[in-house]
Amino acid sequence: MKTLSKIILITLFIISMISCSNDDQGVTGVSAGVAVKLVDTEITIFDINKDLKIDLNSFTNAKVTNLDVFKGTTKIADAVISDNAATFNSSSLLPFVFPSEEEGKTVSSGSFDLDLVYDISGGNIPSAITAEKLSVTKAINLTDKVSSIKFKDSASTNLITYVTSTAGAKIDDIVVTWRKGEMGTETDISTGFNIDKGTIDLKNKDYITYGFTKGDLLIYSFTVSSGVLTDKVEAKIEIIPQPFKSGVSGNLGNDLTKNQINLLTGSTSKDDTFTGDIDFVGPQGFGAINNTVNGENYTVDIQFVKLGDTGASFYDKYNDVEQAKADFDAGTPSTSSQVVKDEIYAYKIVRNIGTTNAPVLKNYYGAILVGDITVINAGTNVDIALSFKENSIID
Repeated sequence: MKTLSKIILITLFIISMISCSNDDQGVTGVSAGVAVKLVDTEITIFDINKDLKIDLNSFTNAKVTNLDVFKGTTKIADAVISDNAATFNSSSLLPFVFPSEEEGKTVSSGSFDLDLVYDISGGNIPSAITAEKLSVTKAINLTDKVSSIKFKDSASTNLITYVTSTAGAKIDDIVVTWRKGEMGTETDISTGFNIDKGTIDLKNKDYITYGFTKGDLLIYSFTVSSGVLTDKVEAKIEIIPQPFKSGVSGNLGNDLTKNQINLLTGSTSKDDTFTGDIDFVGPQGFGAINNTVNGENYTVDIQFVKLGDTGASFYDKYNDVEQAKADFDAGTPSTSSQVVKDEIYAYKIVRNIGTTNAPVLKNYYGAILVGDITVINAGTNVDIALSFKENSIID
């Protein structure tokens, strides 16, 4: 009968709390003579046997004589009162089951809405209620993760970092594995990983040792255990091709004031200047710049291989520097080519990334798409629209 009365009390006090705007705690606090507050508001899924503390603060001679913990309309615990505090055990909250974002599924982390219903001696009212929320979190989480990595990338930001924590429960072990794809076989690599925290640095390229390549999905799993309980997080990393830098476009023609073009910027320059990468080669093509003026020479080391595929759609999807190198190496390079619309050329260019006095030569690979070609007056005026992109290869 007493439990039924408190269920009715919960309902009545919810109504009164909604209508009350001057006191954040409804009829608790000063109006009741006591303030009741849940101190331990967060535990993990491993904390299935932890005493949770409740503060009991008195403003007058009022005193909490009995405290029941409700989850919804179900009483789950009689709190143990001692002086100005009370406790109840987290085991009374079991099972830890919460709705998942996926329809029809459940998860073990989430939050409980609790009502602390208590009797008061010496206060202005005989009973009161405090609404609290208790969160149940995972025992292991990823604090650093990446969803994809360029094949062979050595950037220092490609980190997978895990951290474990509980509200008191002991974590016994951690198991770290990798697998290829969702259905792949897991390989245990736990040796050397600490229970409290750890990092996998993808710039070490262990995934290459494992046999991964472009297009593969690498999955790292981190599973911690506490007795018979386990918790798990996964990092899923797509291995993607090394892409080109952002594409550029420009026009090249037989107009001697703009018949040279820079493949990095798209800017044009006039004939025989010592700038740019390729120049117009009549009647309808382009080639490596090789200018000699007043005994000085400006030569660009660039060669081209025409691809079998054509068109803007293929060019847009063609975004793999290593593939461009493979296509270039498989063909017969030339320093110039006569072109038609929609042709695509892979190219190799040697650039100086150092200085004139201390040159540092580096190979870059790229692709050129031939766009609209305008020919006027039987070839007197020729204009070729080009799109191009390039990058170096990460070894």
